[in-house]
Parts: sequence; C-alpha cells; structure tokens
Amino acid sequence: TYELPGIIISSLGTEGQSPKDGGNSYDNITYPVIINLIARDNNDLITNQDKYLLWRQKINRAFRHQRLSGVCEVFDCDVVPSQIVSPTNFSYGKWHSGLVLKFKAREPRG
Repeated sequence: TYELPGIIISSLGTEGQSPKDGGNSYDNITYPVIINLIARDNNDLITNQDKYLLWRQKINRAFRHQRLSGVCEVFDCDVVPSQIVSPTNFSYGKWHSGLVLKFKAREPRG
C-alpha cells in the first residue's frame, strides 16, 4: 500500500524517433512520461475540485515548453493532458488524473 494523495511517475509507451526530425549529426528523440495524480475522494467531485485542478495546472506550467533541469539533451517538453478524472477509479472512491509529458532530447548520431 501507499499513502494518498500521491504522484506516480513512469515511462509510457515507446520513444519517438522520426527520421525527418534532426540534423546531419544529431537526432531528436521524444521520451513519453506519465504523471498520475491519485487521492482519496469518497465520490465527491465538488469539495476538492479546485485543489485537484491546481495540482494539474502546476505540473502543466512547470513542464510545458521547458528544458529539463539537469538533463542538457532535453530542449523542450510537450504536455498532453489526459482525463481530468478517471470514472472507473472515481467509483472506487479515488480521484485519479494524469498528464503525459513528452520530453524532446537532441542526441548525437553514431
């Protein structure tokens, strides 16, 4: 078990490697990462809605079109919002929301 509220961060799917995205000596690779936000909610969408939406907003603003601190290859990040609330998890008394971060890295070829 884990304590709630919580954030789960993990890789998602496959990285993108378009042959048309890059230069003579480098490739632009996209690494997808999913951010899952989970809280106990007791099937109440109204009481904590402002707090939950603020969490999503802060994550979106922190990463949207930003470099990734400490990783010099990452030059941009697209944020793809997922469901604001998962109906399946909500029926079990949990608020579950997600955002997909697509980190764009410029990597040397060869």
